[in-house]
Amino acid sequence: MRKLWFIMALTATLSACSGLNVSSQDPPHFQAPPQQNYKGEMTSDLMYAIMLAEIAVRRGNLDVAVDAYLYAAEFSKDMDIAARATRLAIFAKRHKEALKTALIWEQAQPDNQELKHVLALLYLRNGDLDASQRNIDSIFARAKSPQSVFEQLSKVLAAEEDRAAVLELMGRLVKQYDKLPEAHLAYAKLALVANQYQATLTSLDRAASLRSNWWQVYELRSRVFVQQGQWPEAERALKKAIKLHPKDLHLGLRFARMLFQQGKYKQAKAQFTQILKQRPNDPDVLFPLGLLNMQQQRFDDAEQQFRQLVAMDQRVDDASYYLGLIAERDKRDEEAKQWYRNVRSGEHVYAAVRRFTLLNLEEQGLDATLEYLHRLSFESASDRMRLWQLEAEVLTAAKEYERAFAVYTKALDSYPDATELLYSRSILAERLNKPEVMEEDLQHILKLDPTNADAMNALGYTWADQNKHLQEAHKLIQRAHELKPDSGPILDSLGWVLFRLGRLKEAEDYLKRAYNLLRDGEVAAHLGEVYWLRGEKEKARKLWREAAKREPEHKILQQVMKKYLP
Repeated sequence: MRKLWFIMALTATLSACSGLNVSSQDPPHFQAPPQQNYKGEMTSDLMYAIMLAEIAVRRGNLDVAVDAYLYAAEFSKDMDIAARATRLAIFAKRHKEALKTALIWEQAQPDNQELKHVLALLYLRNGDLDASQRNIDSIFARAKSPQSVFEQLSKVLAAEEDRAAVLELMGRLVKQYDKLPEAHLAYAKLALVANQYQATLTSLDRAASLRSNWWQVYELRSRVFVQQGQWPEAERALKKAIKLHPKDLHLGLRFARMLFQQGKYKQAKAQFTQILKQRPNDPDVLFPLGLLNMQQQRFDDAEQQFRQLVAMDQRVDDASYYLGLIAERDKRDEEAKQWYRNVRSGEHVYAAVRRFTLLNLEEQGLDATLEYLHRLSFESASDRMRLWQLEAEVLTAAKEYERAFAVYTKALDSYPDATELLYSRSILAERLNKPEVMEEDLQHILKLDPTNADAMNALGYTWADQNKHLQEAHKLIQRAHELKPDSGPILDSLGWVLFRLGRLKEAEDYLKRAYNLLRDGEVAAHLGEVYWLRGEKEKARKLWREAAKREPEHKILQQVMKKYLP
C-alpha cells in the first residue's frame, strides 16, 4: 500500500497534539465495512487504526498498538500492514496475535523464506510443533546446504524459553538428518542450554562418530564439563580442540580464561601473554592480563595494560578503577583521585566513590568530606543505602564511633533488612561495647539469610570470645566453615571455639592454617595461647615476638603477651 508509509510518518507529527485515546484501559473499537468492499483504499477506519497504533507505539502502549494493527491487518489483508503488525506483536510478546497476522502476511507472500523462519518460531511459541516443523522443512527444501540451516537454527532456538519444546522439535529434525553431524551438534548445543548434560554428551558422541577429530565437538564438550565443575576433563577437551584447530585464537582465549577461573594464574598469564603477541590491541586479552599482573603484584605491567585500554577507549571504567588502586598504592593520591573520578558506570562505581572519599578524608578532613558526601545524589534505593554506609565508614575512619553508630541506626530505620548495614553496625557495636546490639543484628541477618557465613562466624566468635553458648557457637562456626572452607577468619574462629571447649590439638590445627593464611596478630595471640597451654612455651614466645614486630600496637596480642610473659 503506497499510502501506508505516509500515514506512519504523519503520526510523528500528530502524536504530539492528537486527542486520540490510546489508554491501555480502553481498547479501540472500529466499525468495519464489509470485507469485500476493501480494494486497497485507505478507508477512514483503516487510517484511524494505523494512526492509533503508531501513536500508541510512540507512547509505549503496545497492547493498544497490537490490537489496532491486528484489526488493520485482518480487515485490509495488506502485506505491509500484516508484516508491521507481526513484528510489533512479536516485540510485545503477543504470540497468538503475531501468528494471526503472520498468516495474513503469508497469504500475500507464500514463498517468503524470512517469513518461514518467523512462522516456525510463532508456531513453536503457540505450542504447535507439527506446524513449526512443516515450516522448517520448507526452509530445508530451499536451502543450499542443510548444514547452514542447522547452525542457524541452533542459534535462534537457543533463545526460546520453552526448552522442552525446543529439544523435542530439534529431536524430530535430527531423526530426519541422522547422518548429518551438524544436526547432532545443533541438538547438543540446545541440550547444553537446557542443562541436559548427558543428552549433550550423547549427541556429541554421535557427531564425533560421523566426523572424527571435529574440533567443535571437543570445544562444546569442554563447556559441558565447565558447567559441571569438572575442570580436568574440561581442560583436556579444550586442549584437544586447540590441537585440531590451532589457528583459532578464540579457543586459546577460552583456555586462558579457564585457567584463570581455576586460580592457575601463572599458566593463565603465560597463555594470555602468548595471545597478546598476535592480538596486541585486544581488550579481551589486555584486561585479564592486567588483572593477573595485579594479582602477581607486577603493578608496572598492570598499569601499562590498563592505560592502553583507556587510550583505546575500551573498558574505561574498569581500567580507571584499577589505575586508581595502583596510583593510591604508590602514594600518588591526586592521580588516584582523578582515576576514581573517571569511573562513571559499571560494577566499580561505588568502590571508586568510596576510595575517593577516604582519600579526601586524609587530605581535607572530616567536615569537608562529609559535605562532599551530602552533595552526592543517587537514584536507586541501593545507591542511597550505600551512601549511608559510606558516611558511616568515613566517621569510623575518623574514629567518630558514636556518630557512625548513629548513622547506621538512622539508615536502618529506612532499610531495616539491609544485611550490609546490619553487619557493619554489629562490628561497630562490638567496638562500642554494645554486645546486645551486636547479637541482635547478627541474629537478624541470619533470619534474613540463613546461609550468611560471615554472620554465622561473627556471632559464633563473639560467643566463643565471651566463653558462653560454646556448643551453639561451635555449630555456627562449623557451618560457616562448610560454606567457606578456605576463609582465614573462619578458620581462626573455629580454632578459638575449640580452644574454649578444651580441644587443644584440634584447635592448633585450625589456628595454624588460619595463621598461614592471614599472618594476623589476633590469630598469633590465639595460636600462641594454645601452644602455651600444651606446654610448648618457647614456641609461643617466639610466635608472639615475631607477630609483635609486625604489629607492635595490636591490642589483643599485647594483652595475651602481658598475661603470660614476665
